[in-house]
Amino acid sequence: MKSCFVAMAALLALAAQPCLAADDFRDLGAGERRSSAFAGVRLRLPLGAEDPERPSARLQVATFHDYRNATGAMVRSHRSDGIEIGMARTGAPALFVGGRNVAAERRRLEAKGSTGTTLLIVGGVVLIVVVLAAVASAMPQAGPDEGAFD
Repeated sequence: MKSCFVAMAALLALAAQPCLAADDFRDLGAGERRSSAFAGVRLRLPLGAEDPERPSARLQVATFHDYRNATGAMVRSHRSDGIEIGMARTGAPALFVGGRNVAAERRRLEAKGSTGTTLLIVGGVVLIVVVLAAVASAMPQAGPDEGAFD
């Protein structure tokens, strides 16, 4: 009997874990989420001694969400990183999407050396398999008997 209670407690703990990780929206009541846009200059002033970055200013366009309760009072707000135009660490103009430098991400993700050739070959094989599967599924099926529509 005791092992049954232990097993039941373990199952309840497993079921409760996603509930503990979820956001608590009970304080919103019968409210709503309002979405808007933000366009302006974003200033970043690093204050930590361990962070050697210099101050930066970027032009930003982003979405803004605020959550309101039933009385209309704002409960909480969230602004996304959006799209930013500013200077990279090198001083050159750069585009940032979601807070990440697009050119730096492209360099980080590009294939180097023989990996590019390997990716090209594997991609070609996958493309041929997909085309052959599409052609095989599009093959005409046997229709009604000959002369059925005469």
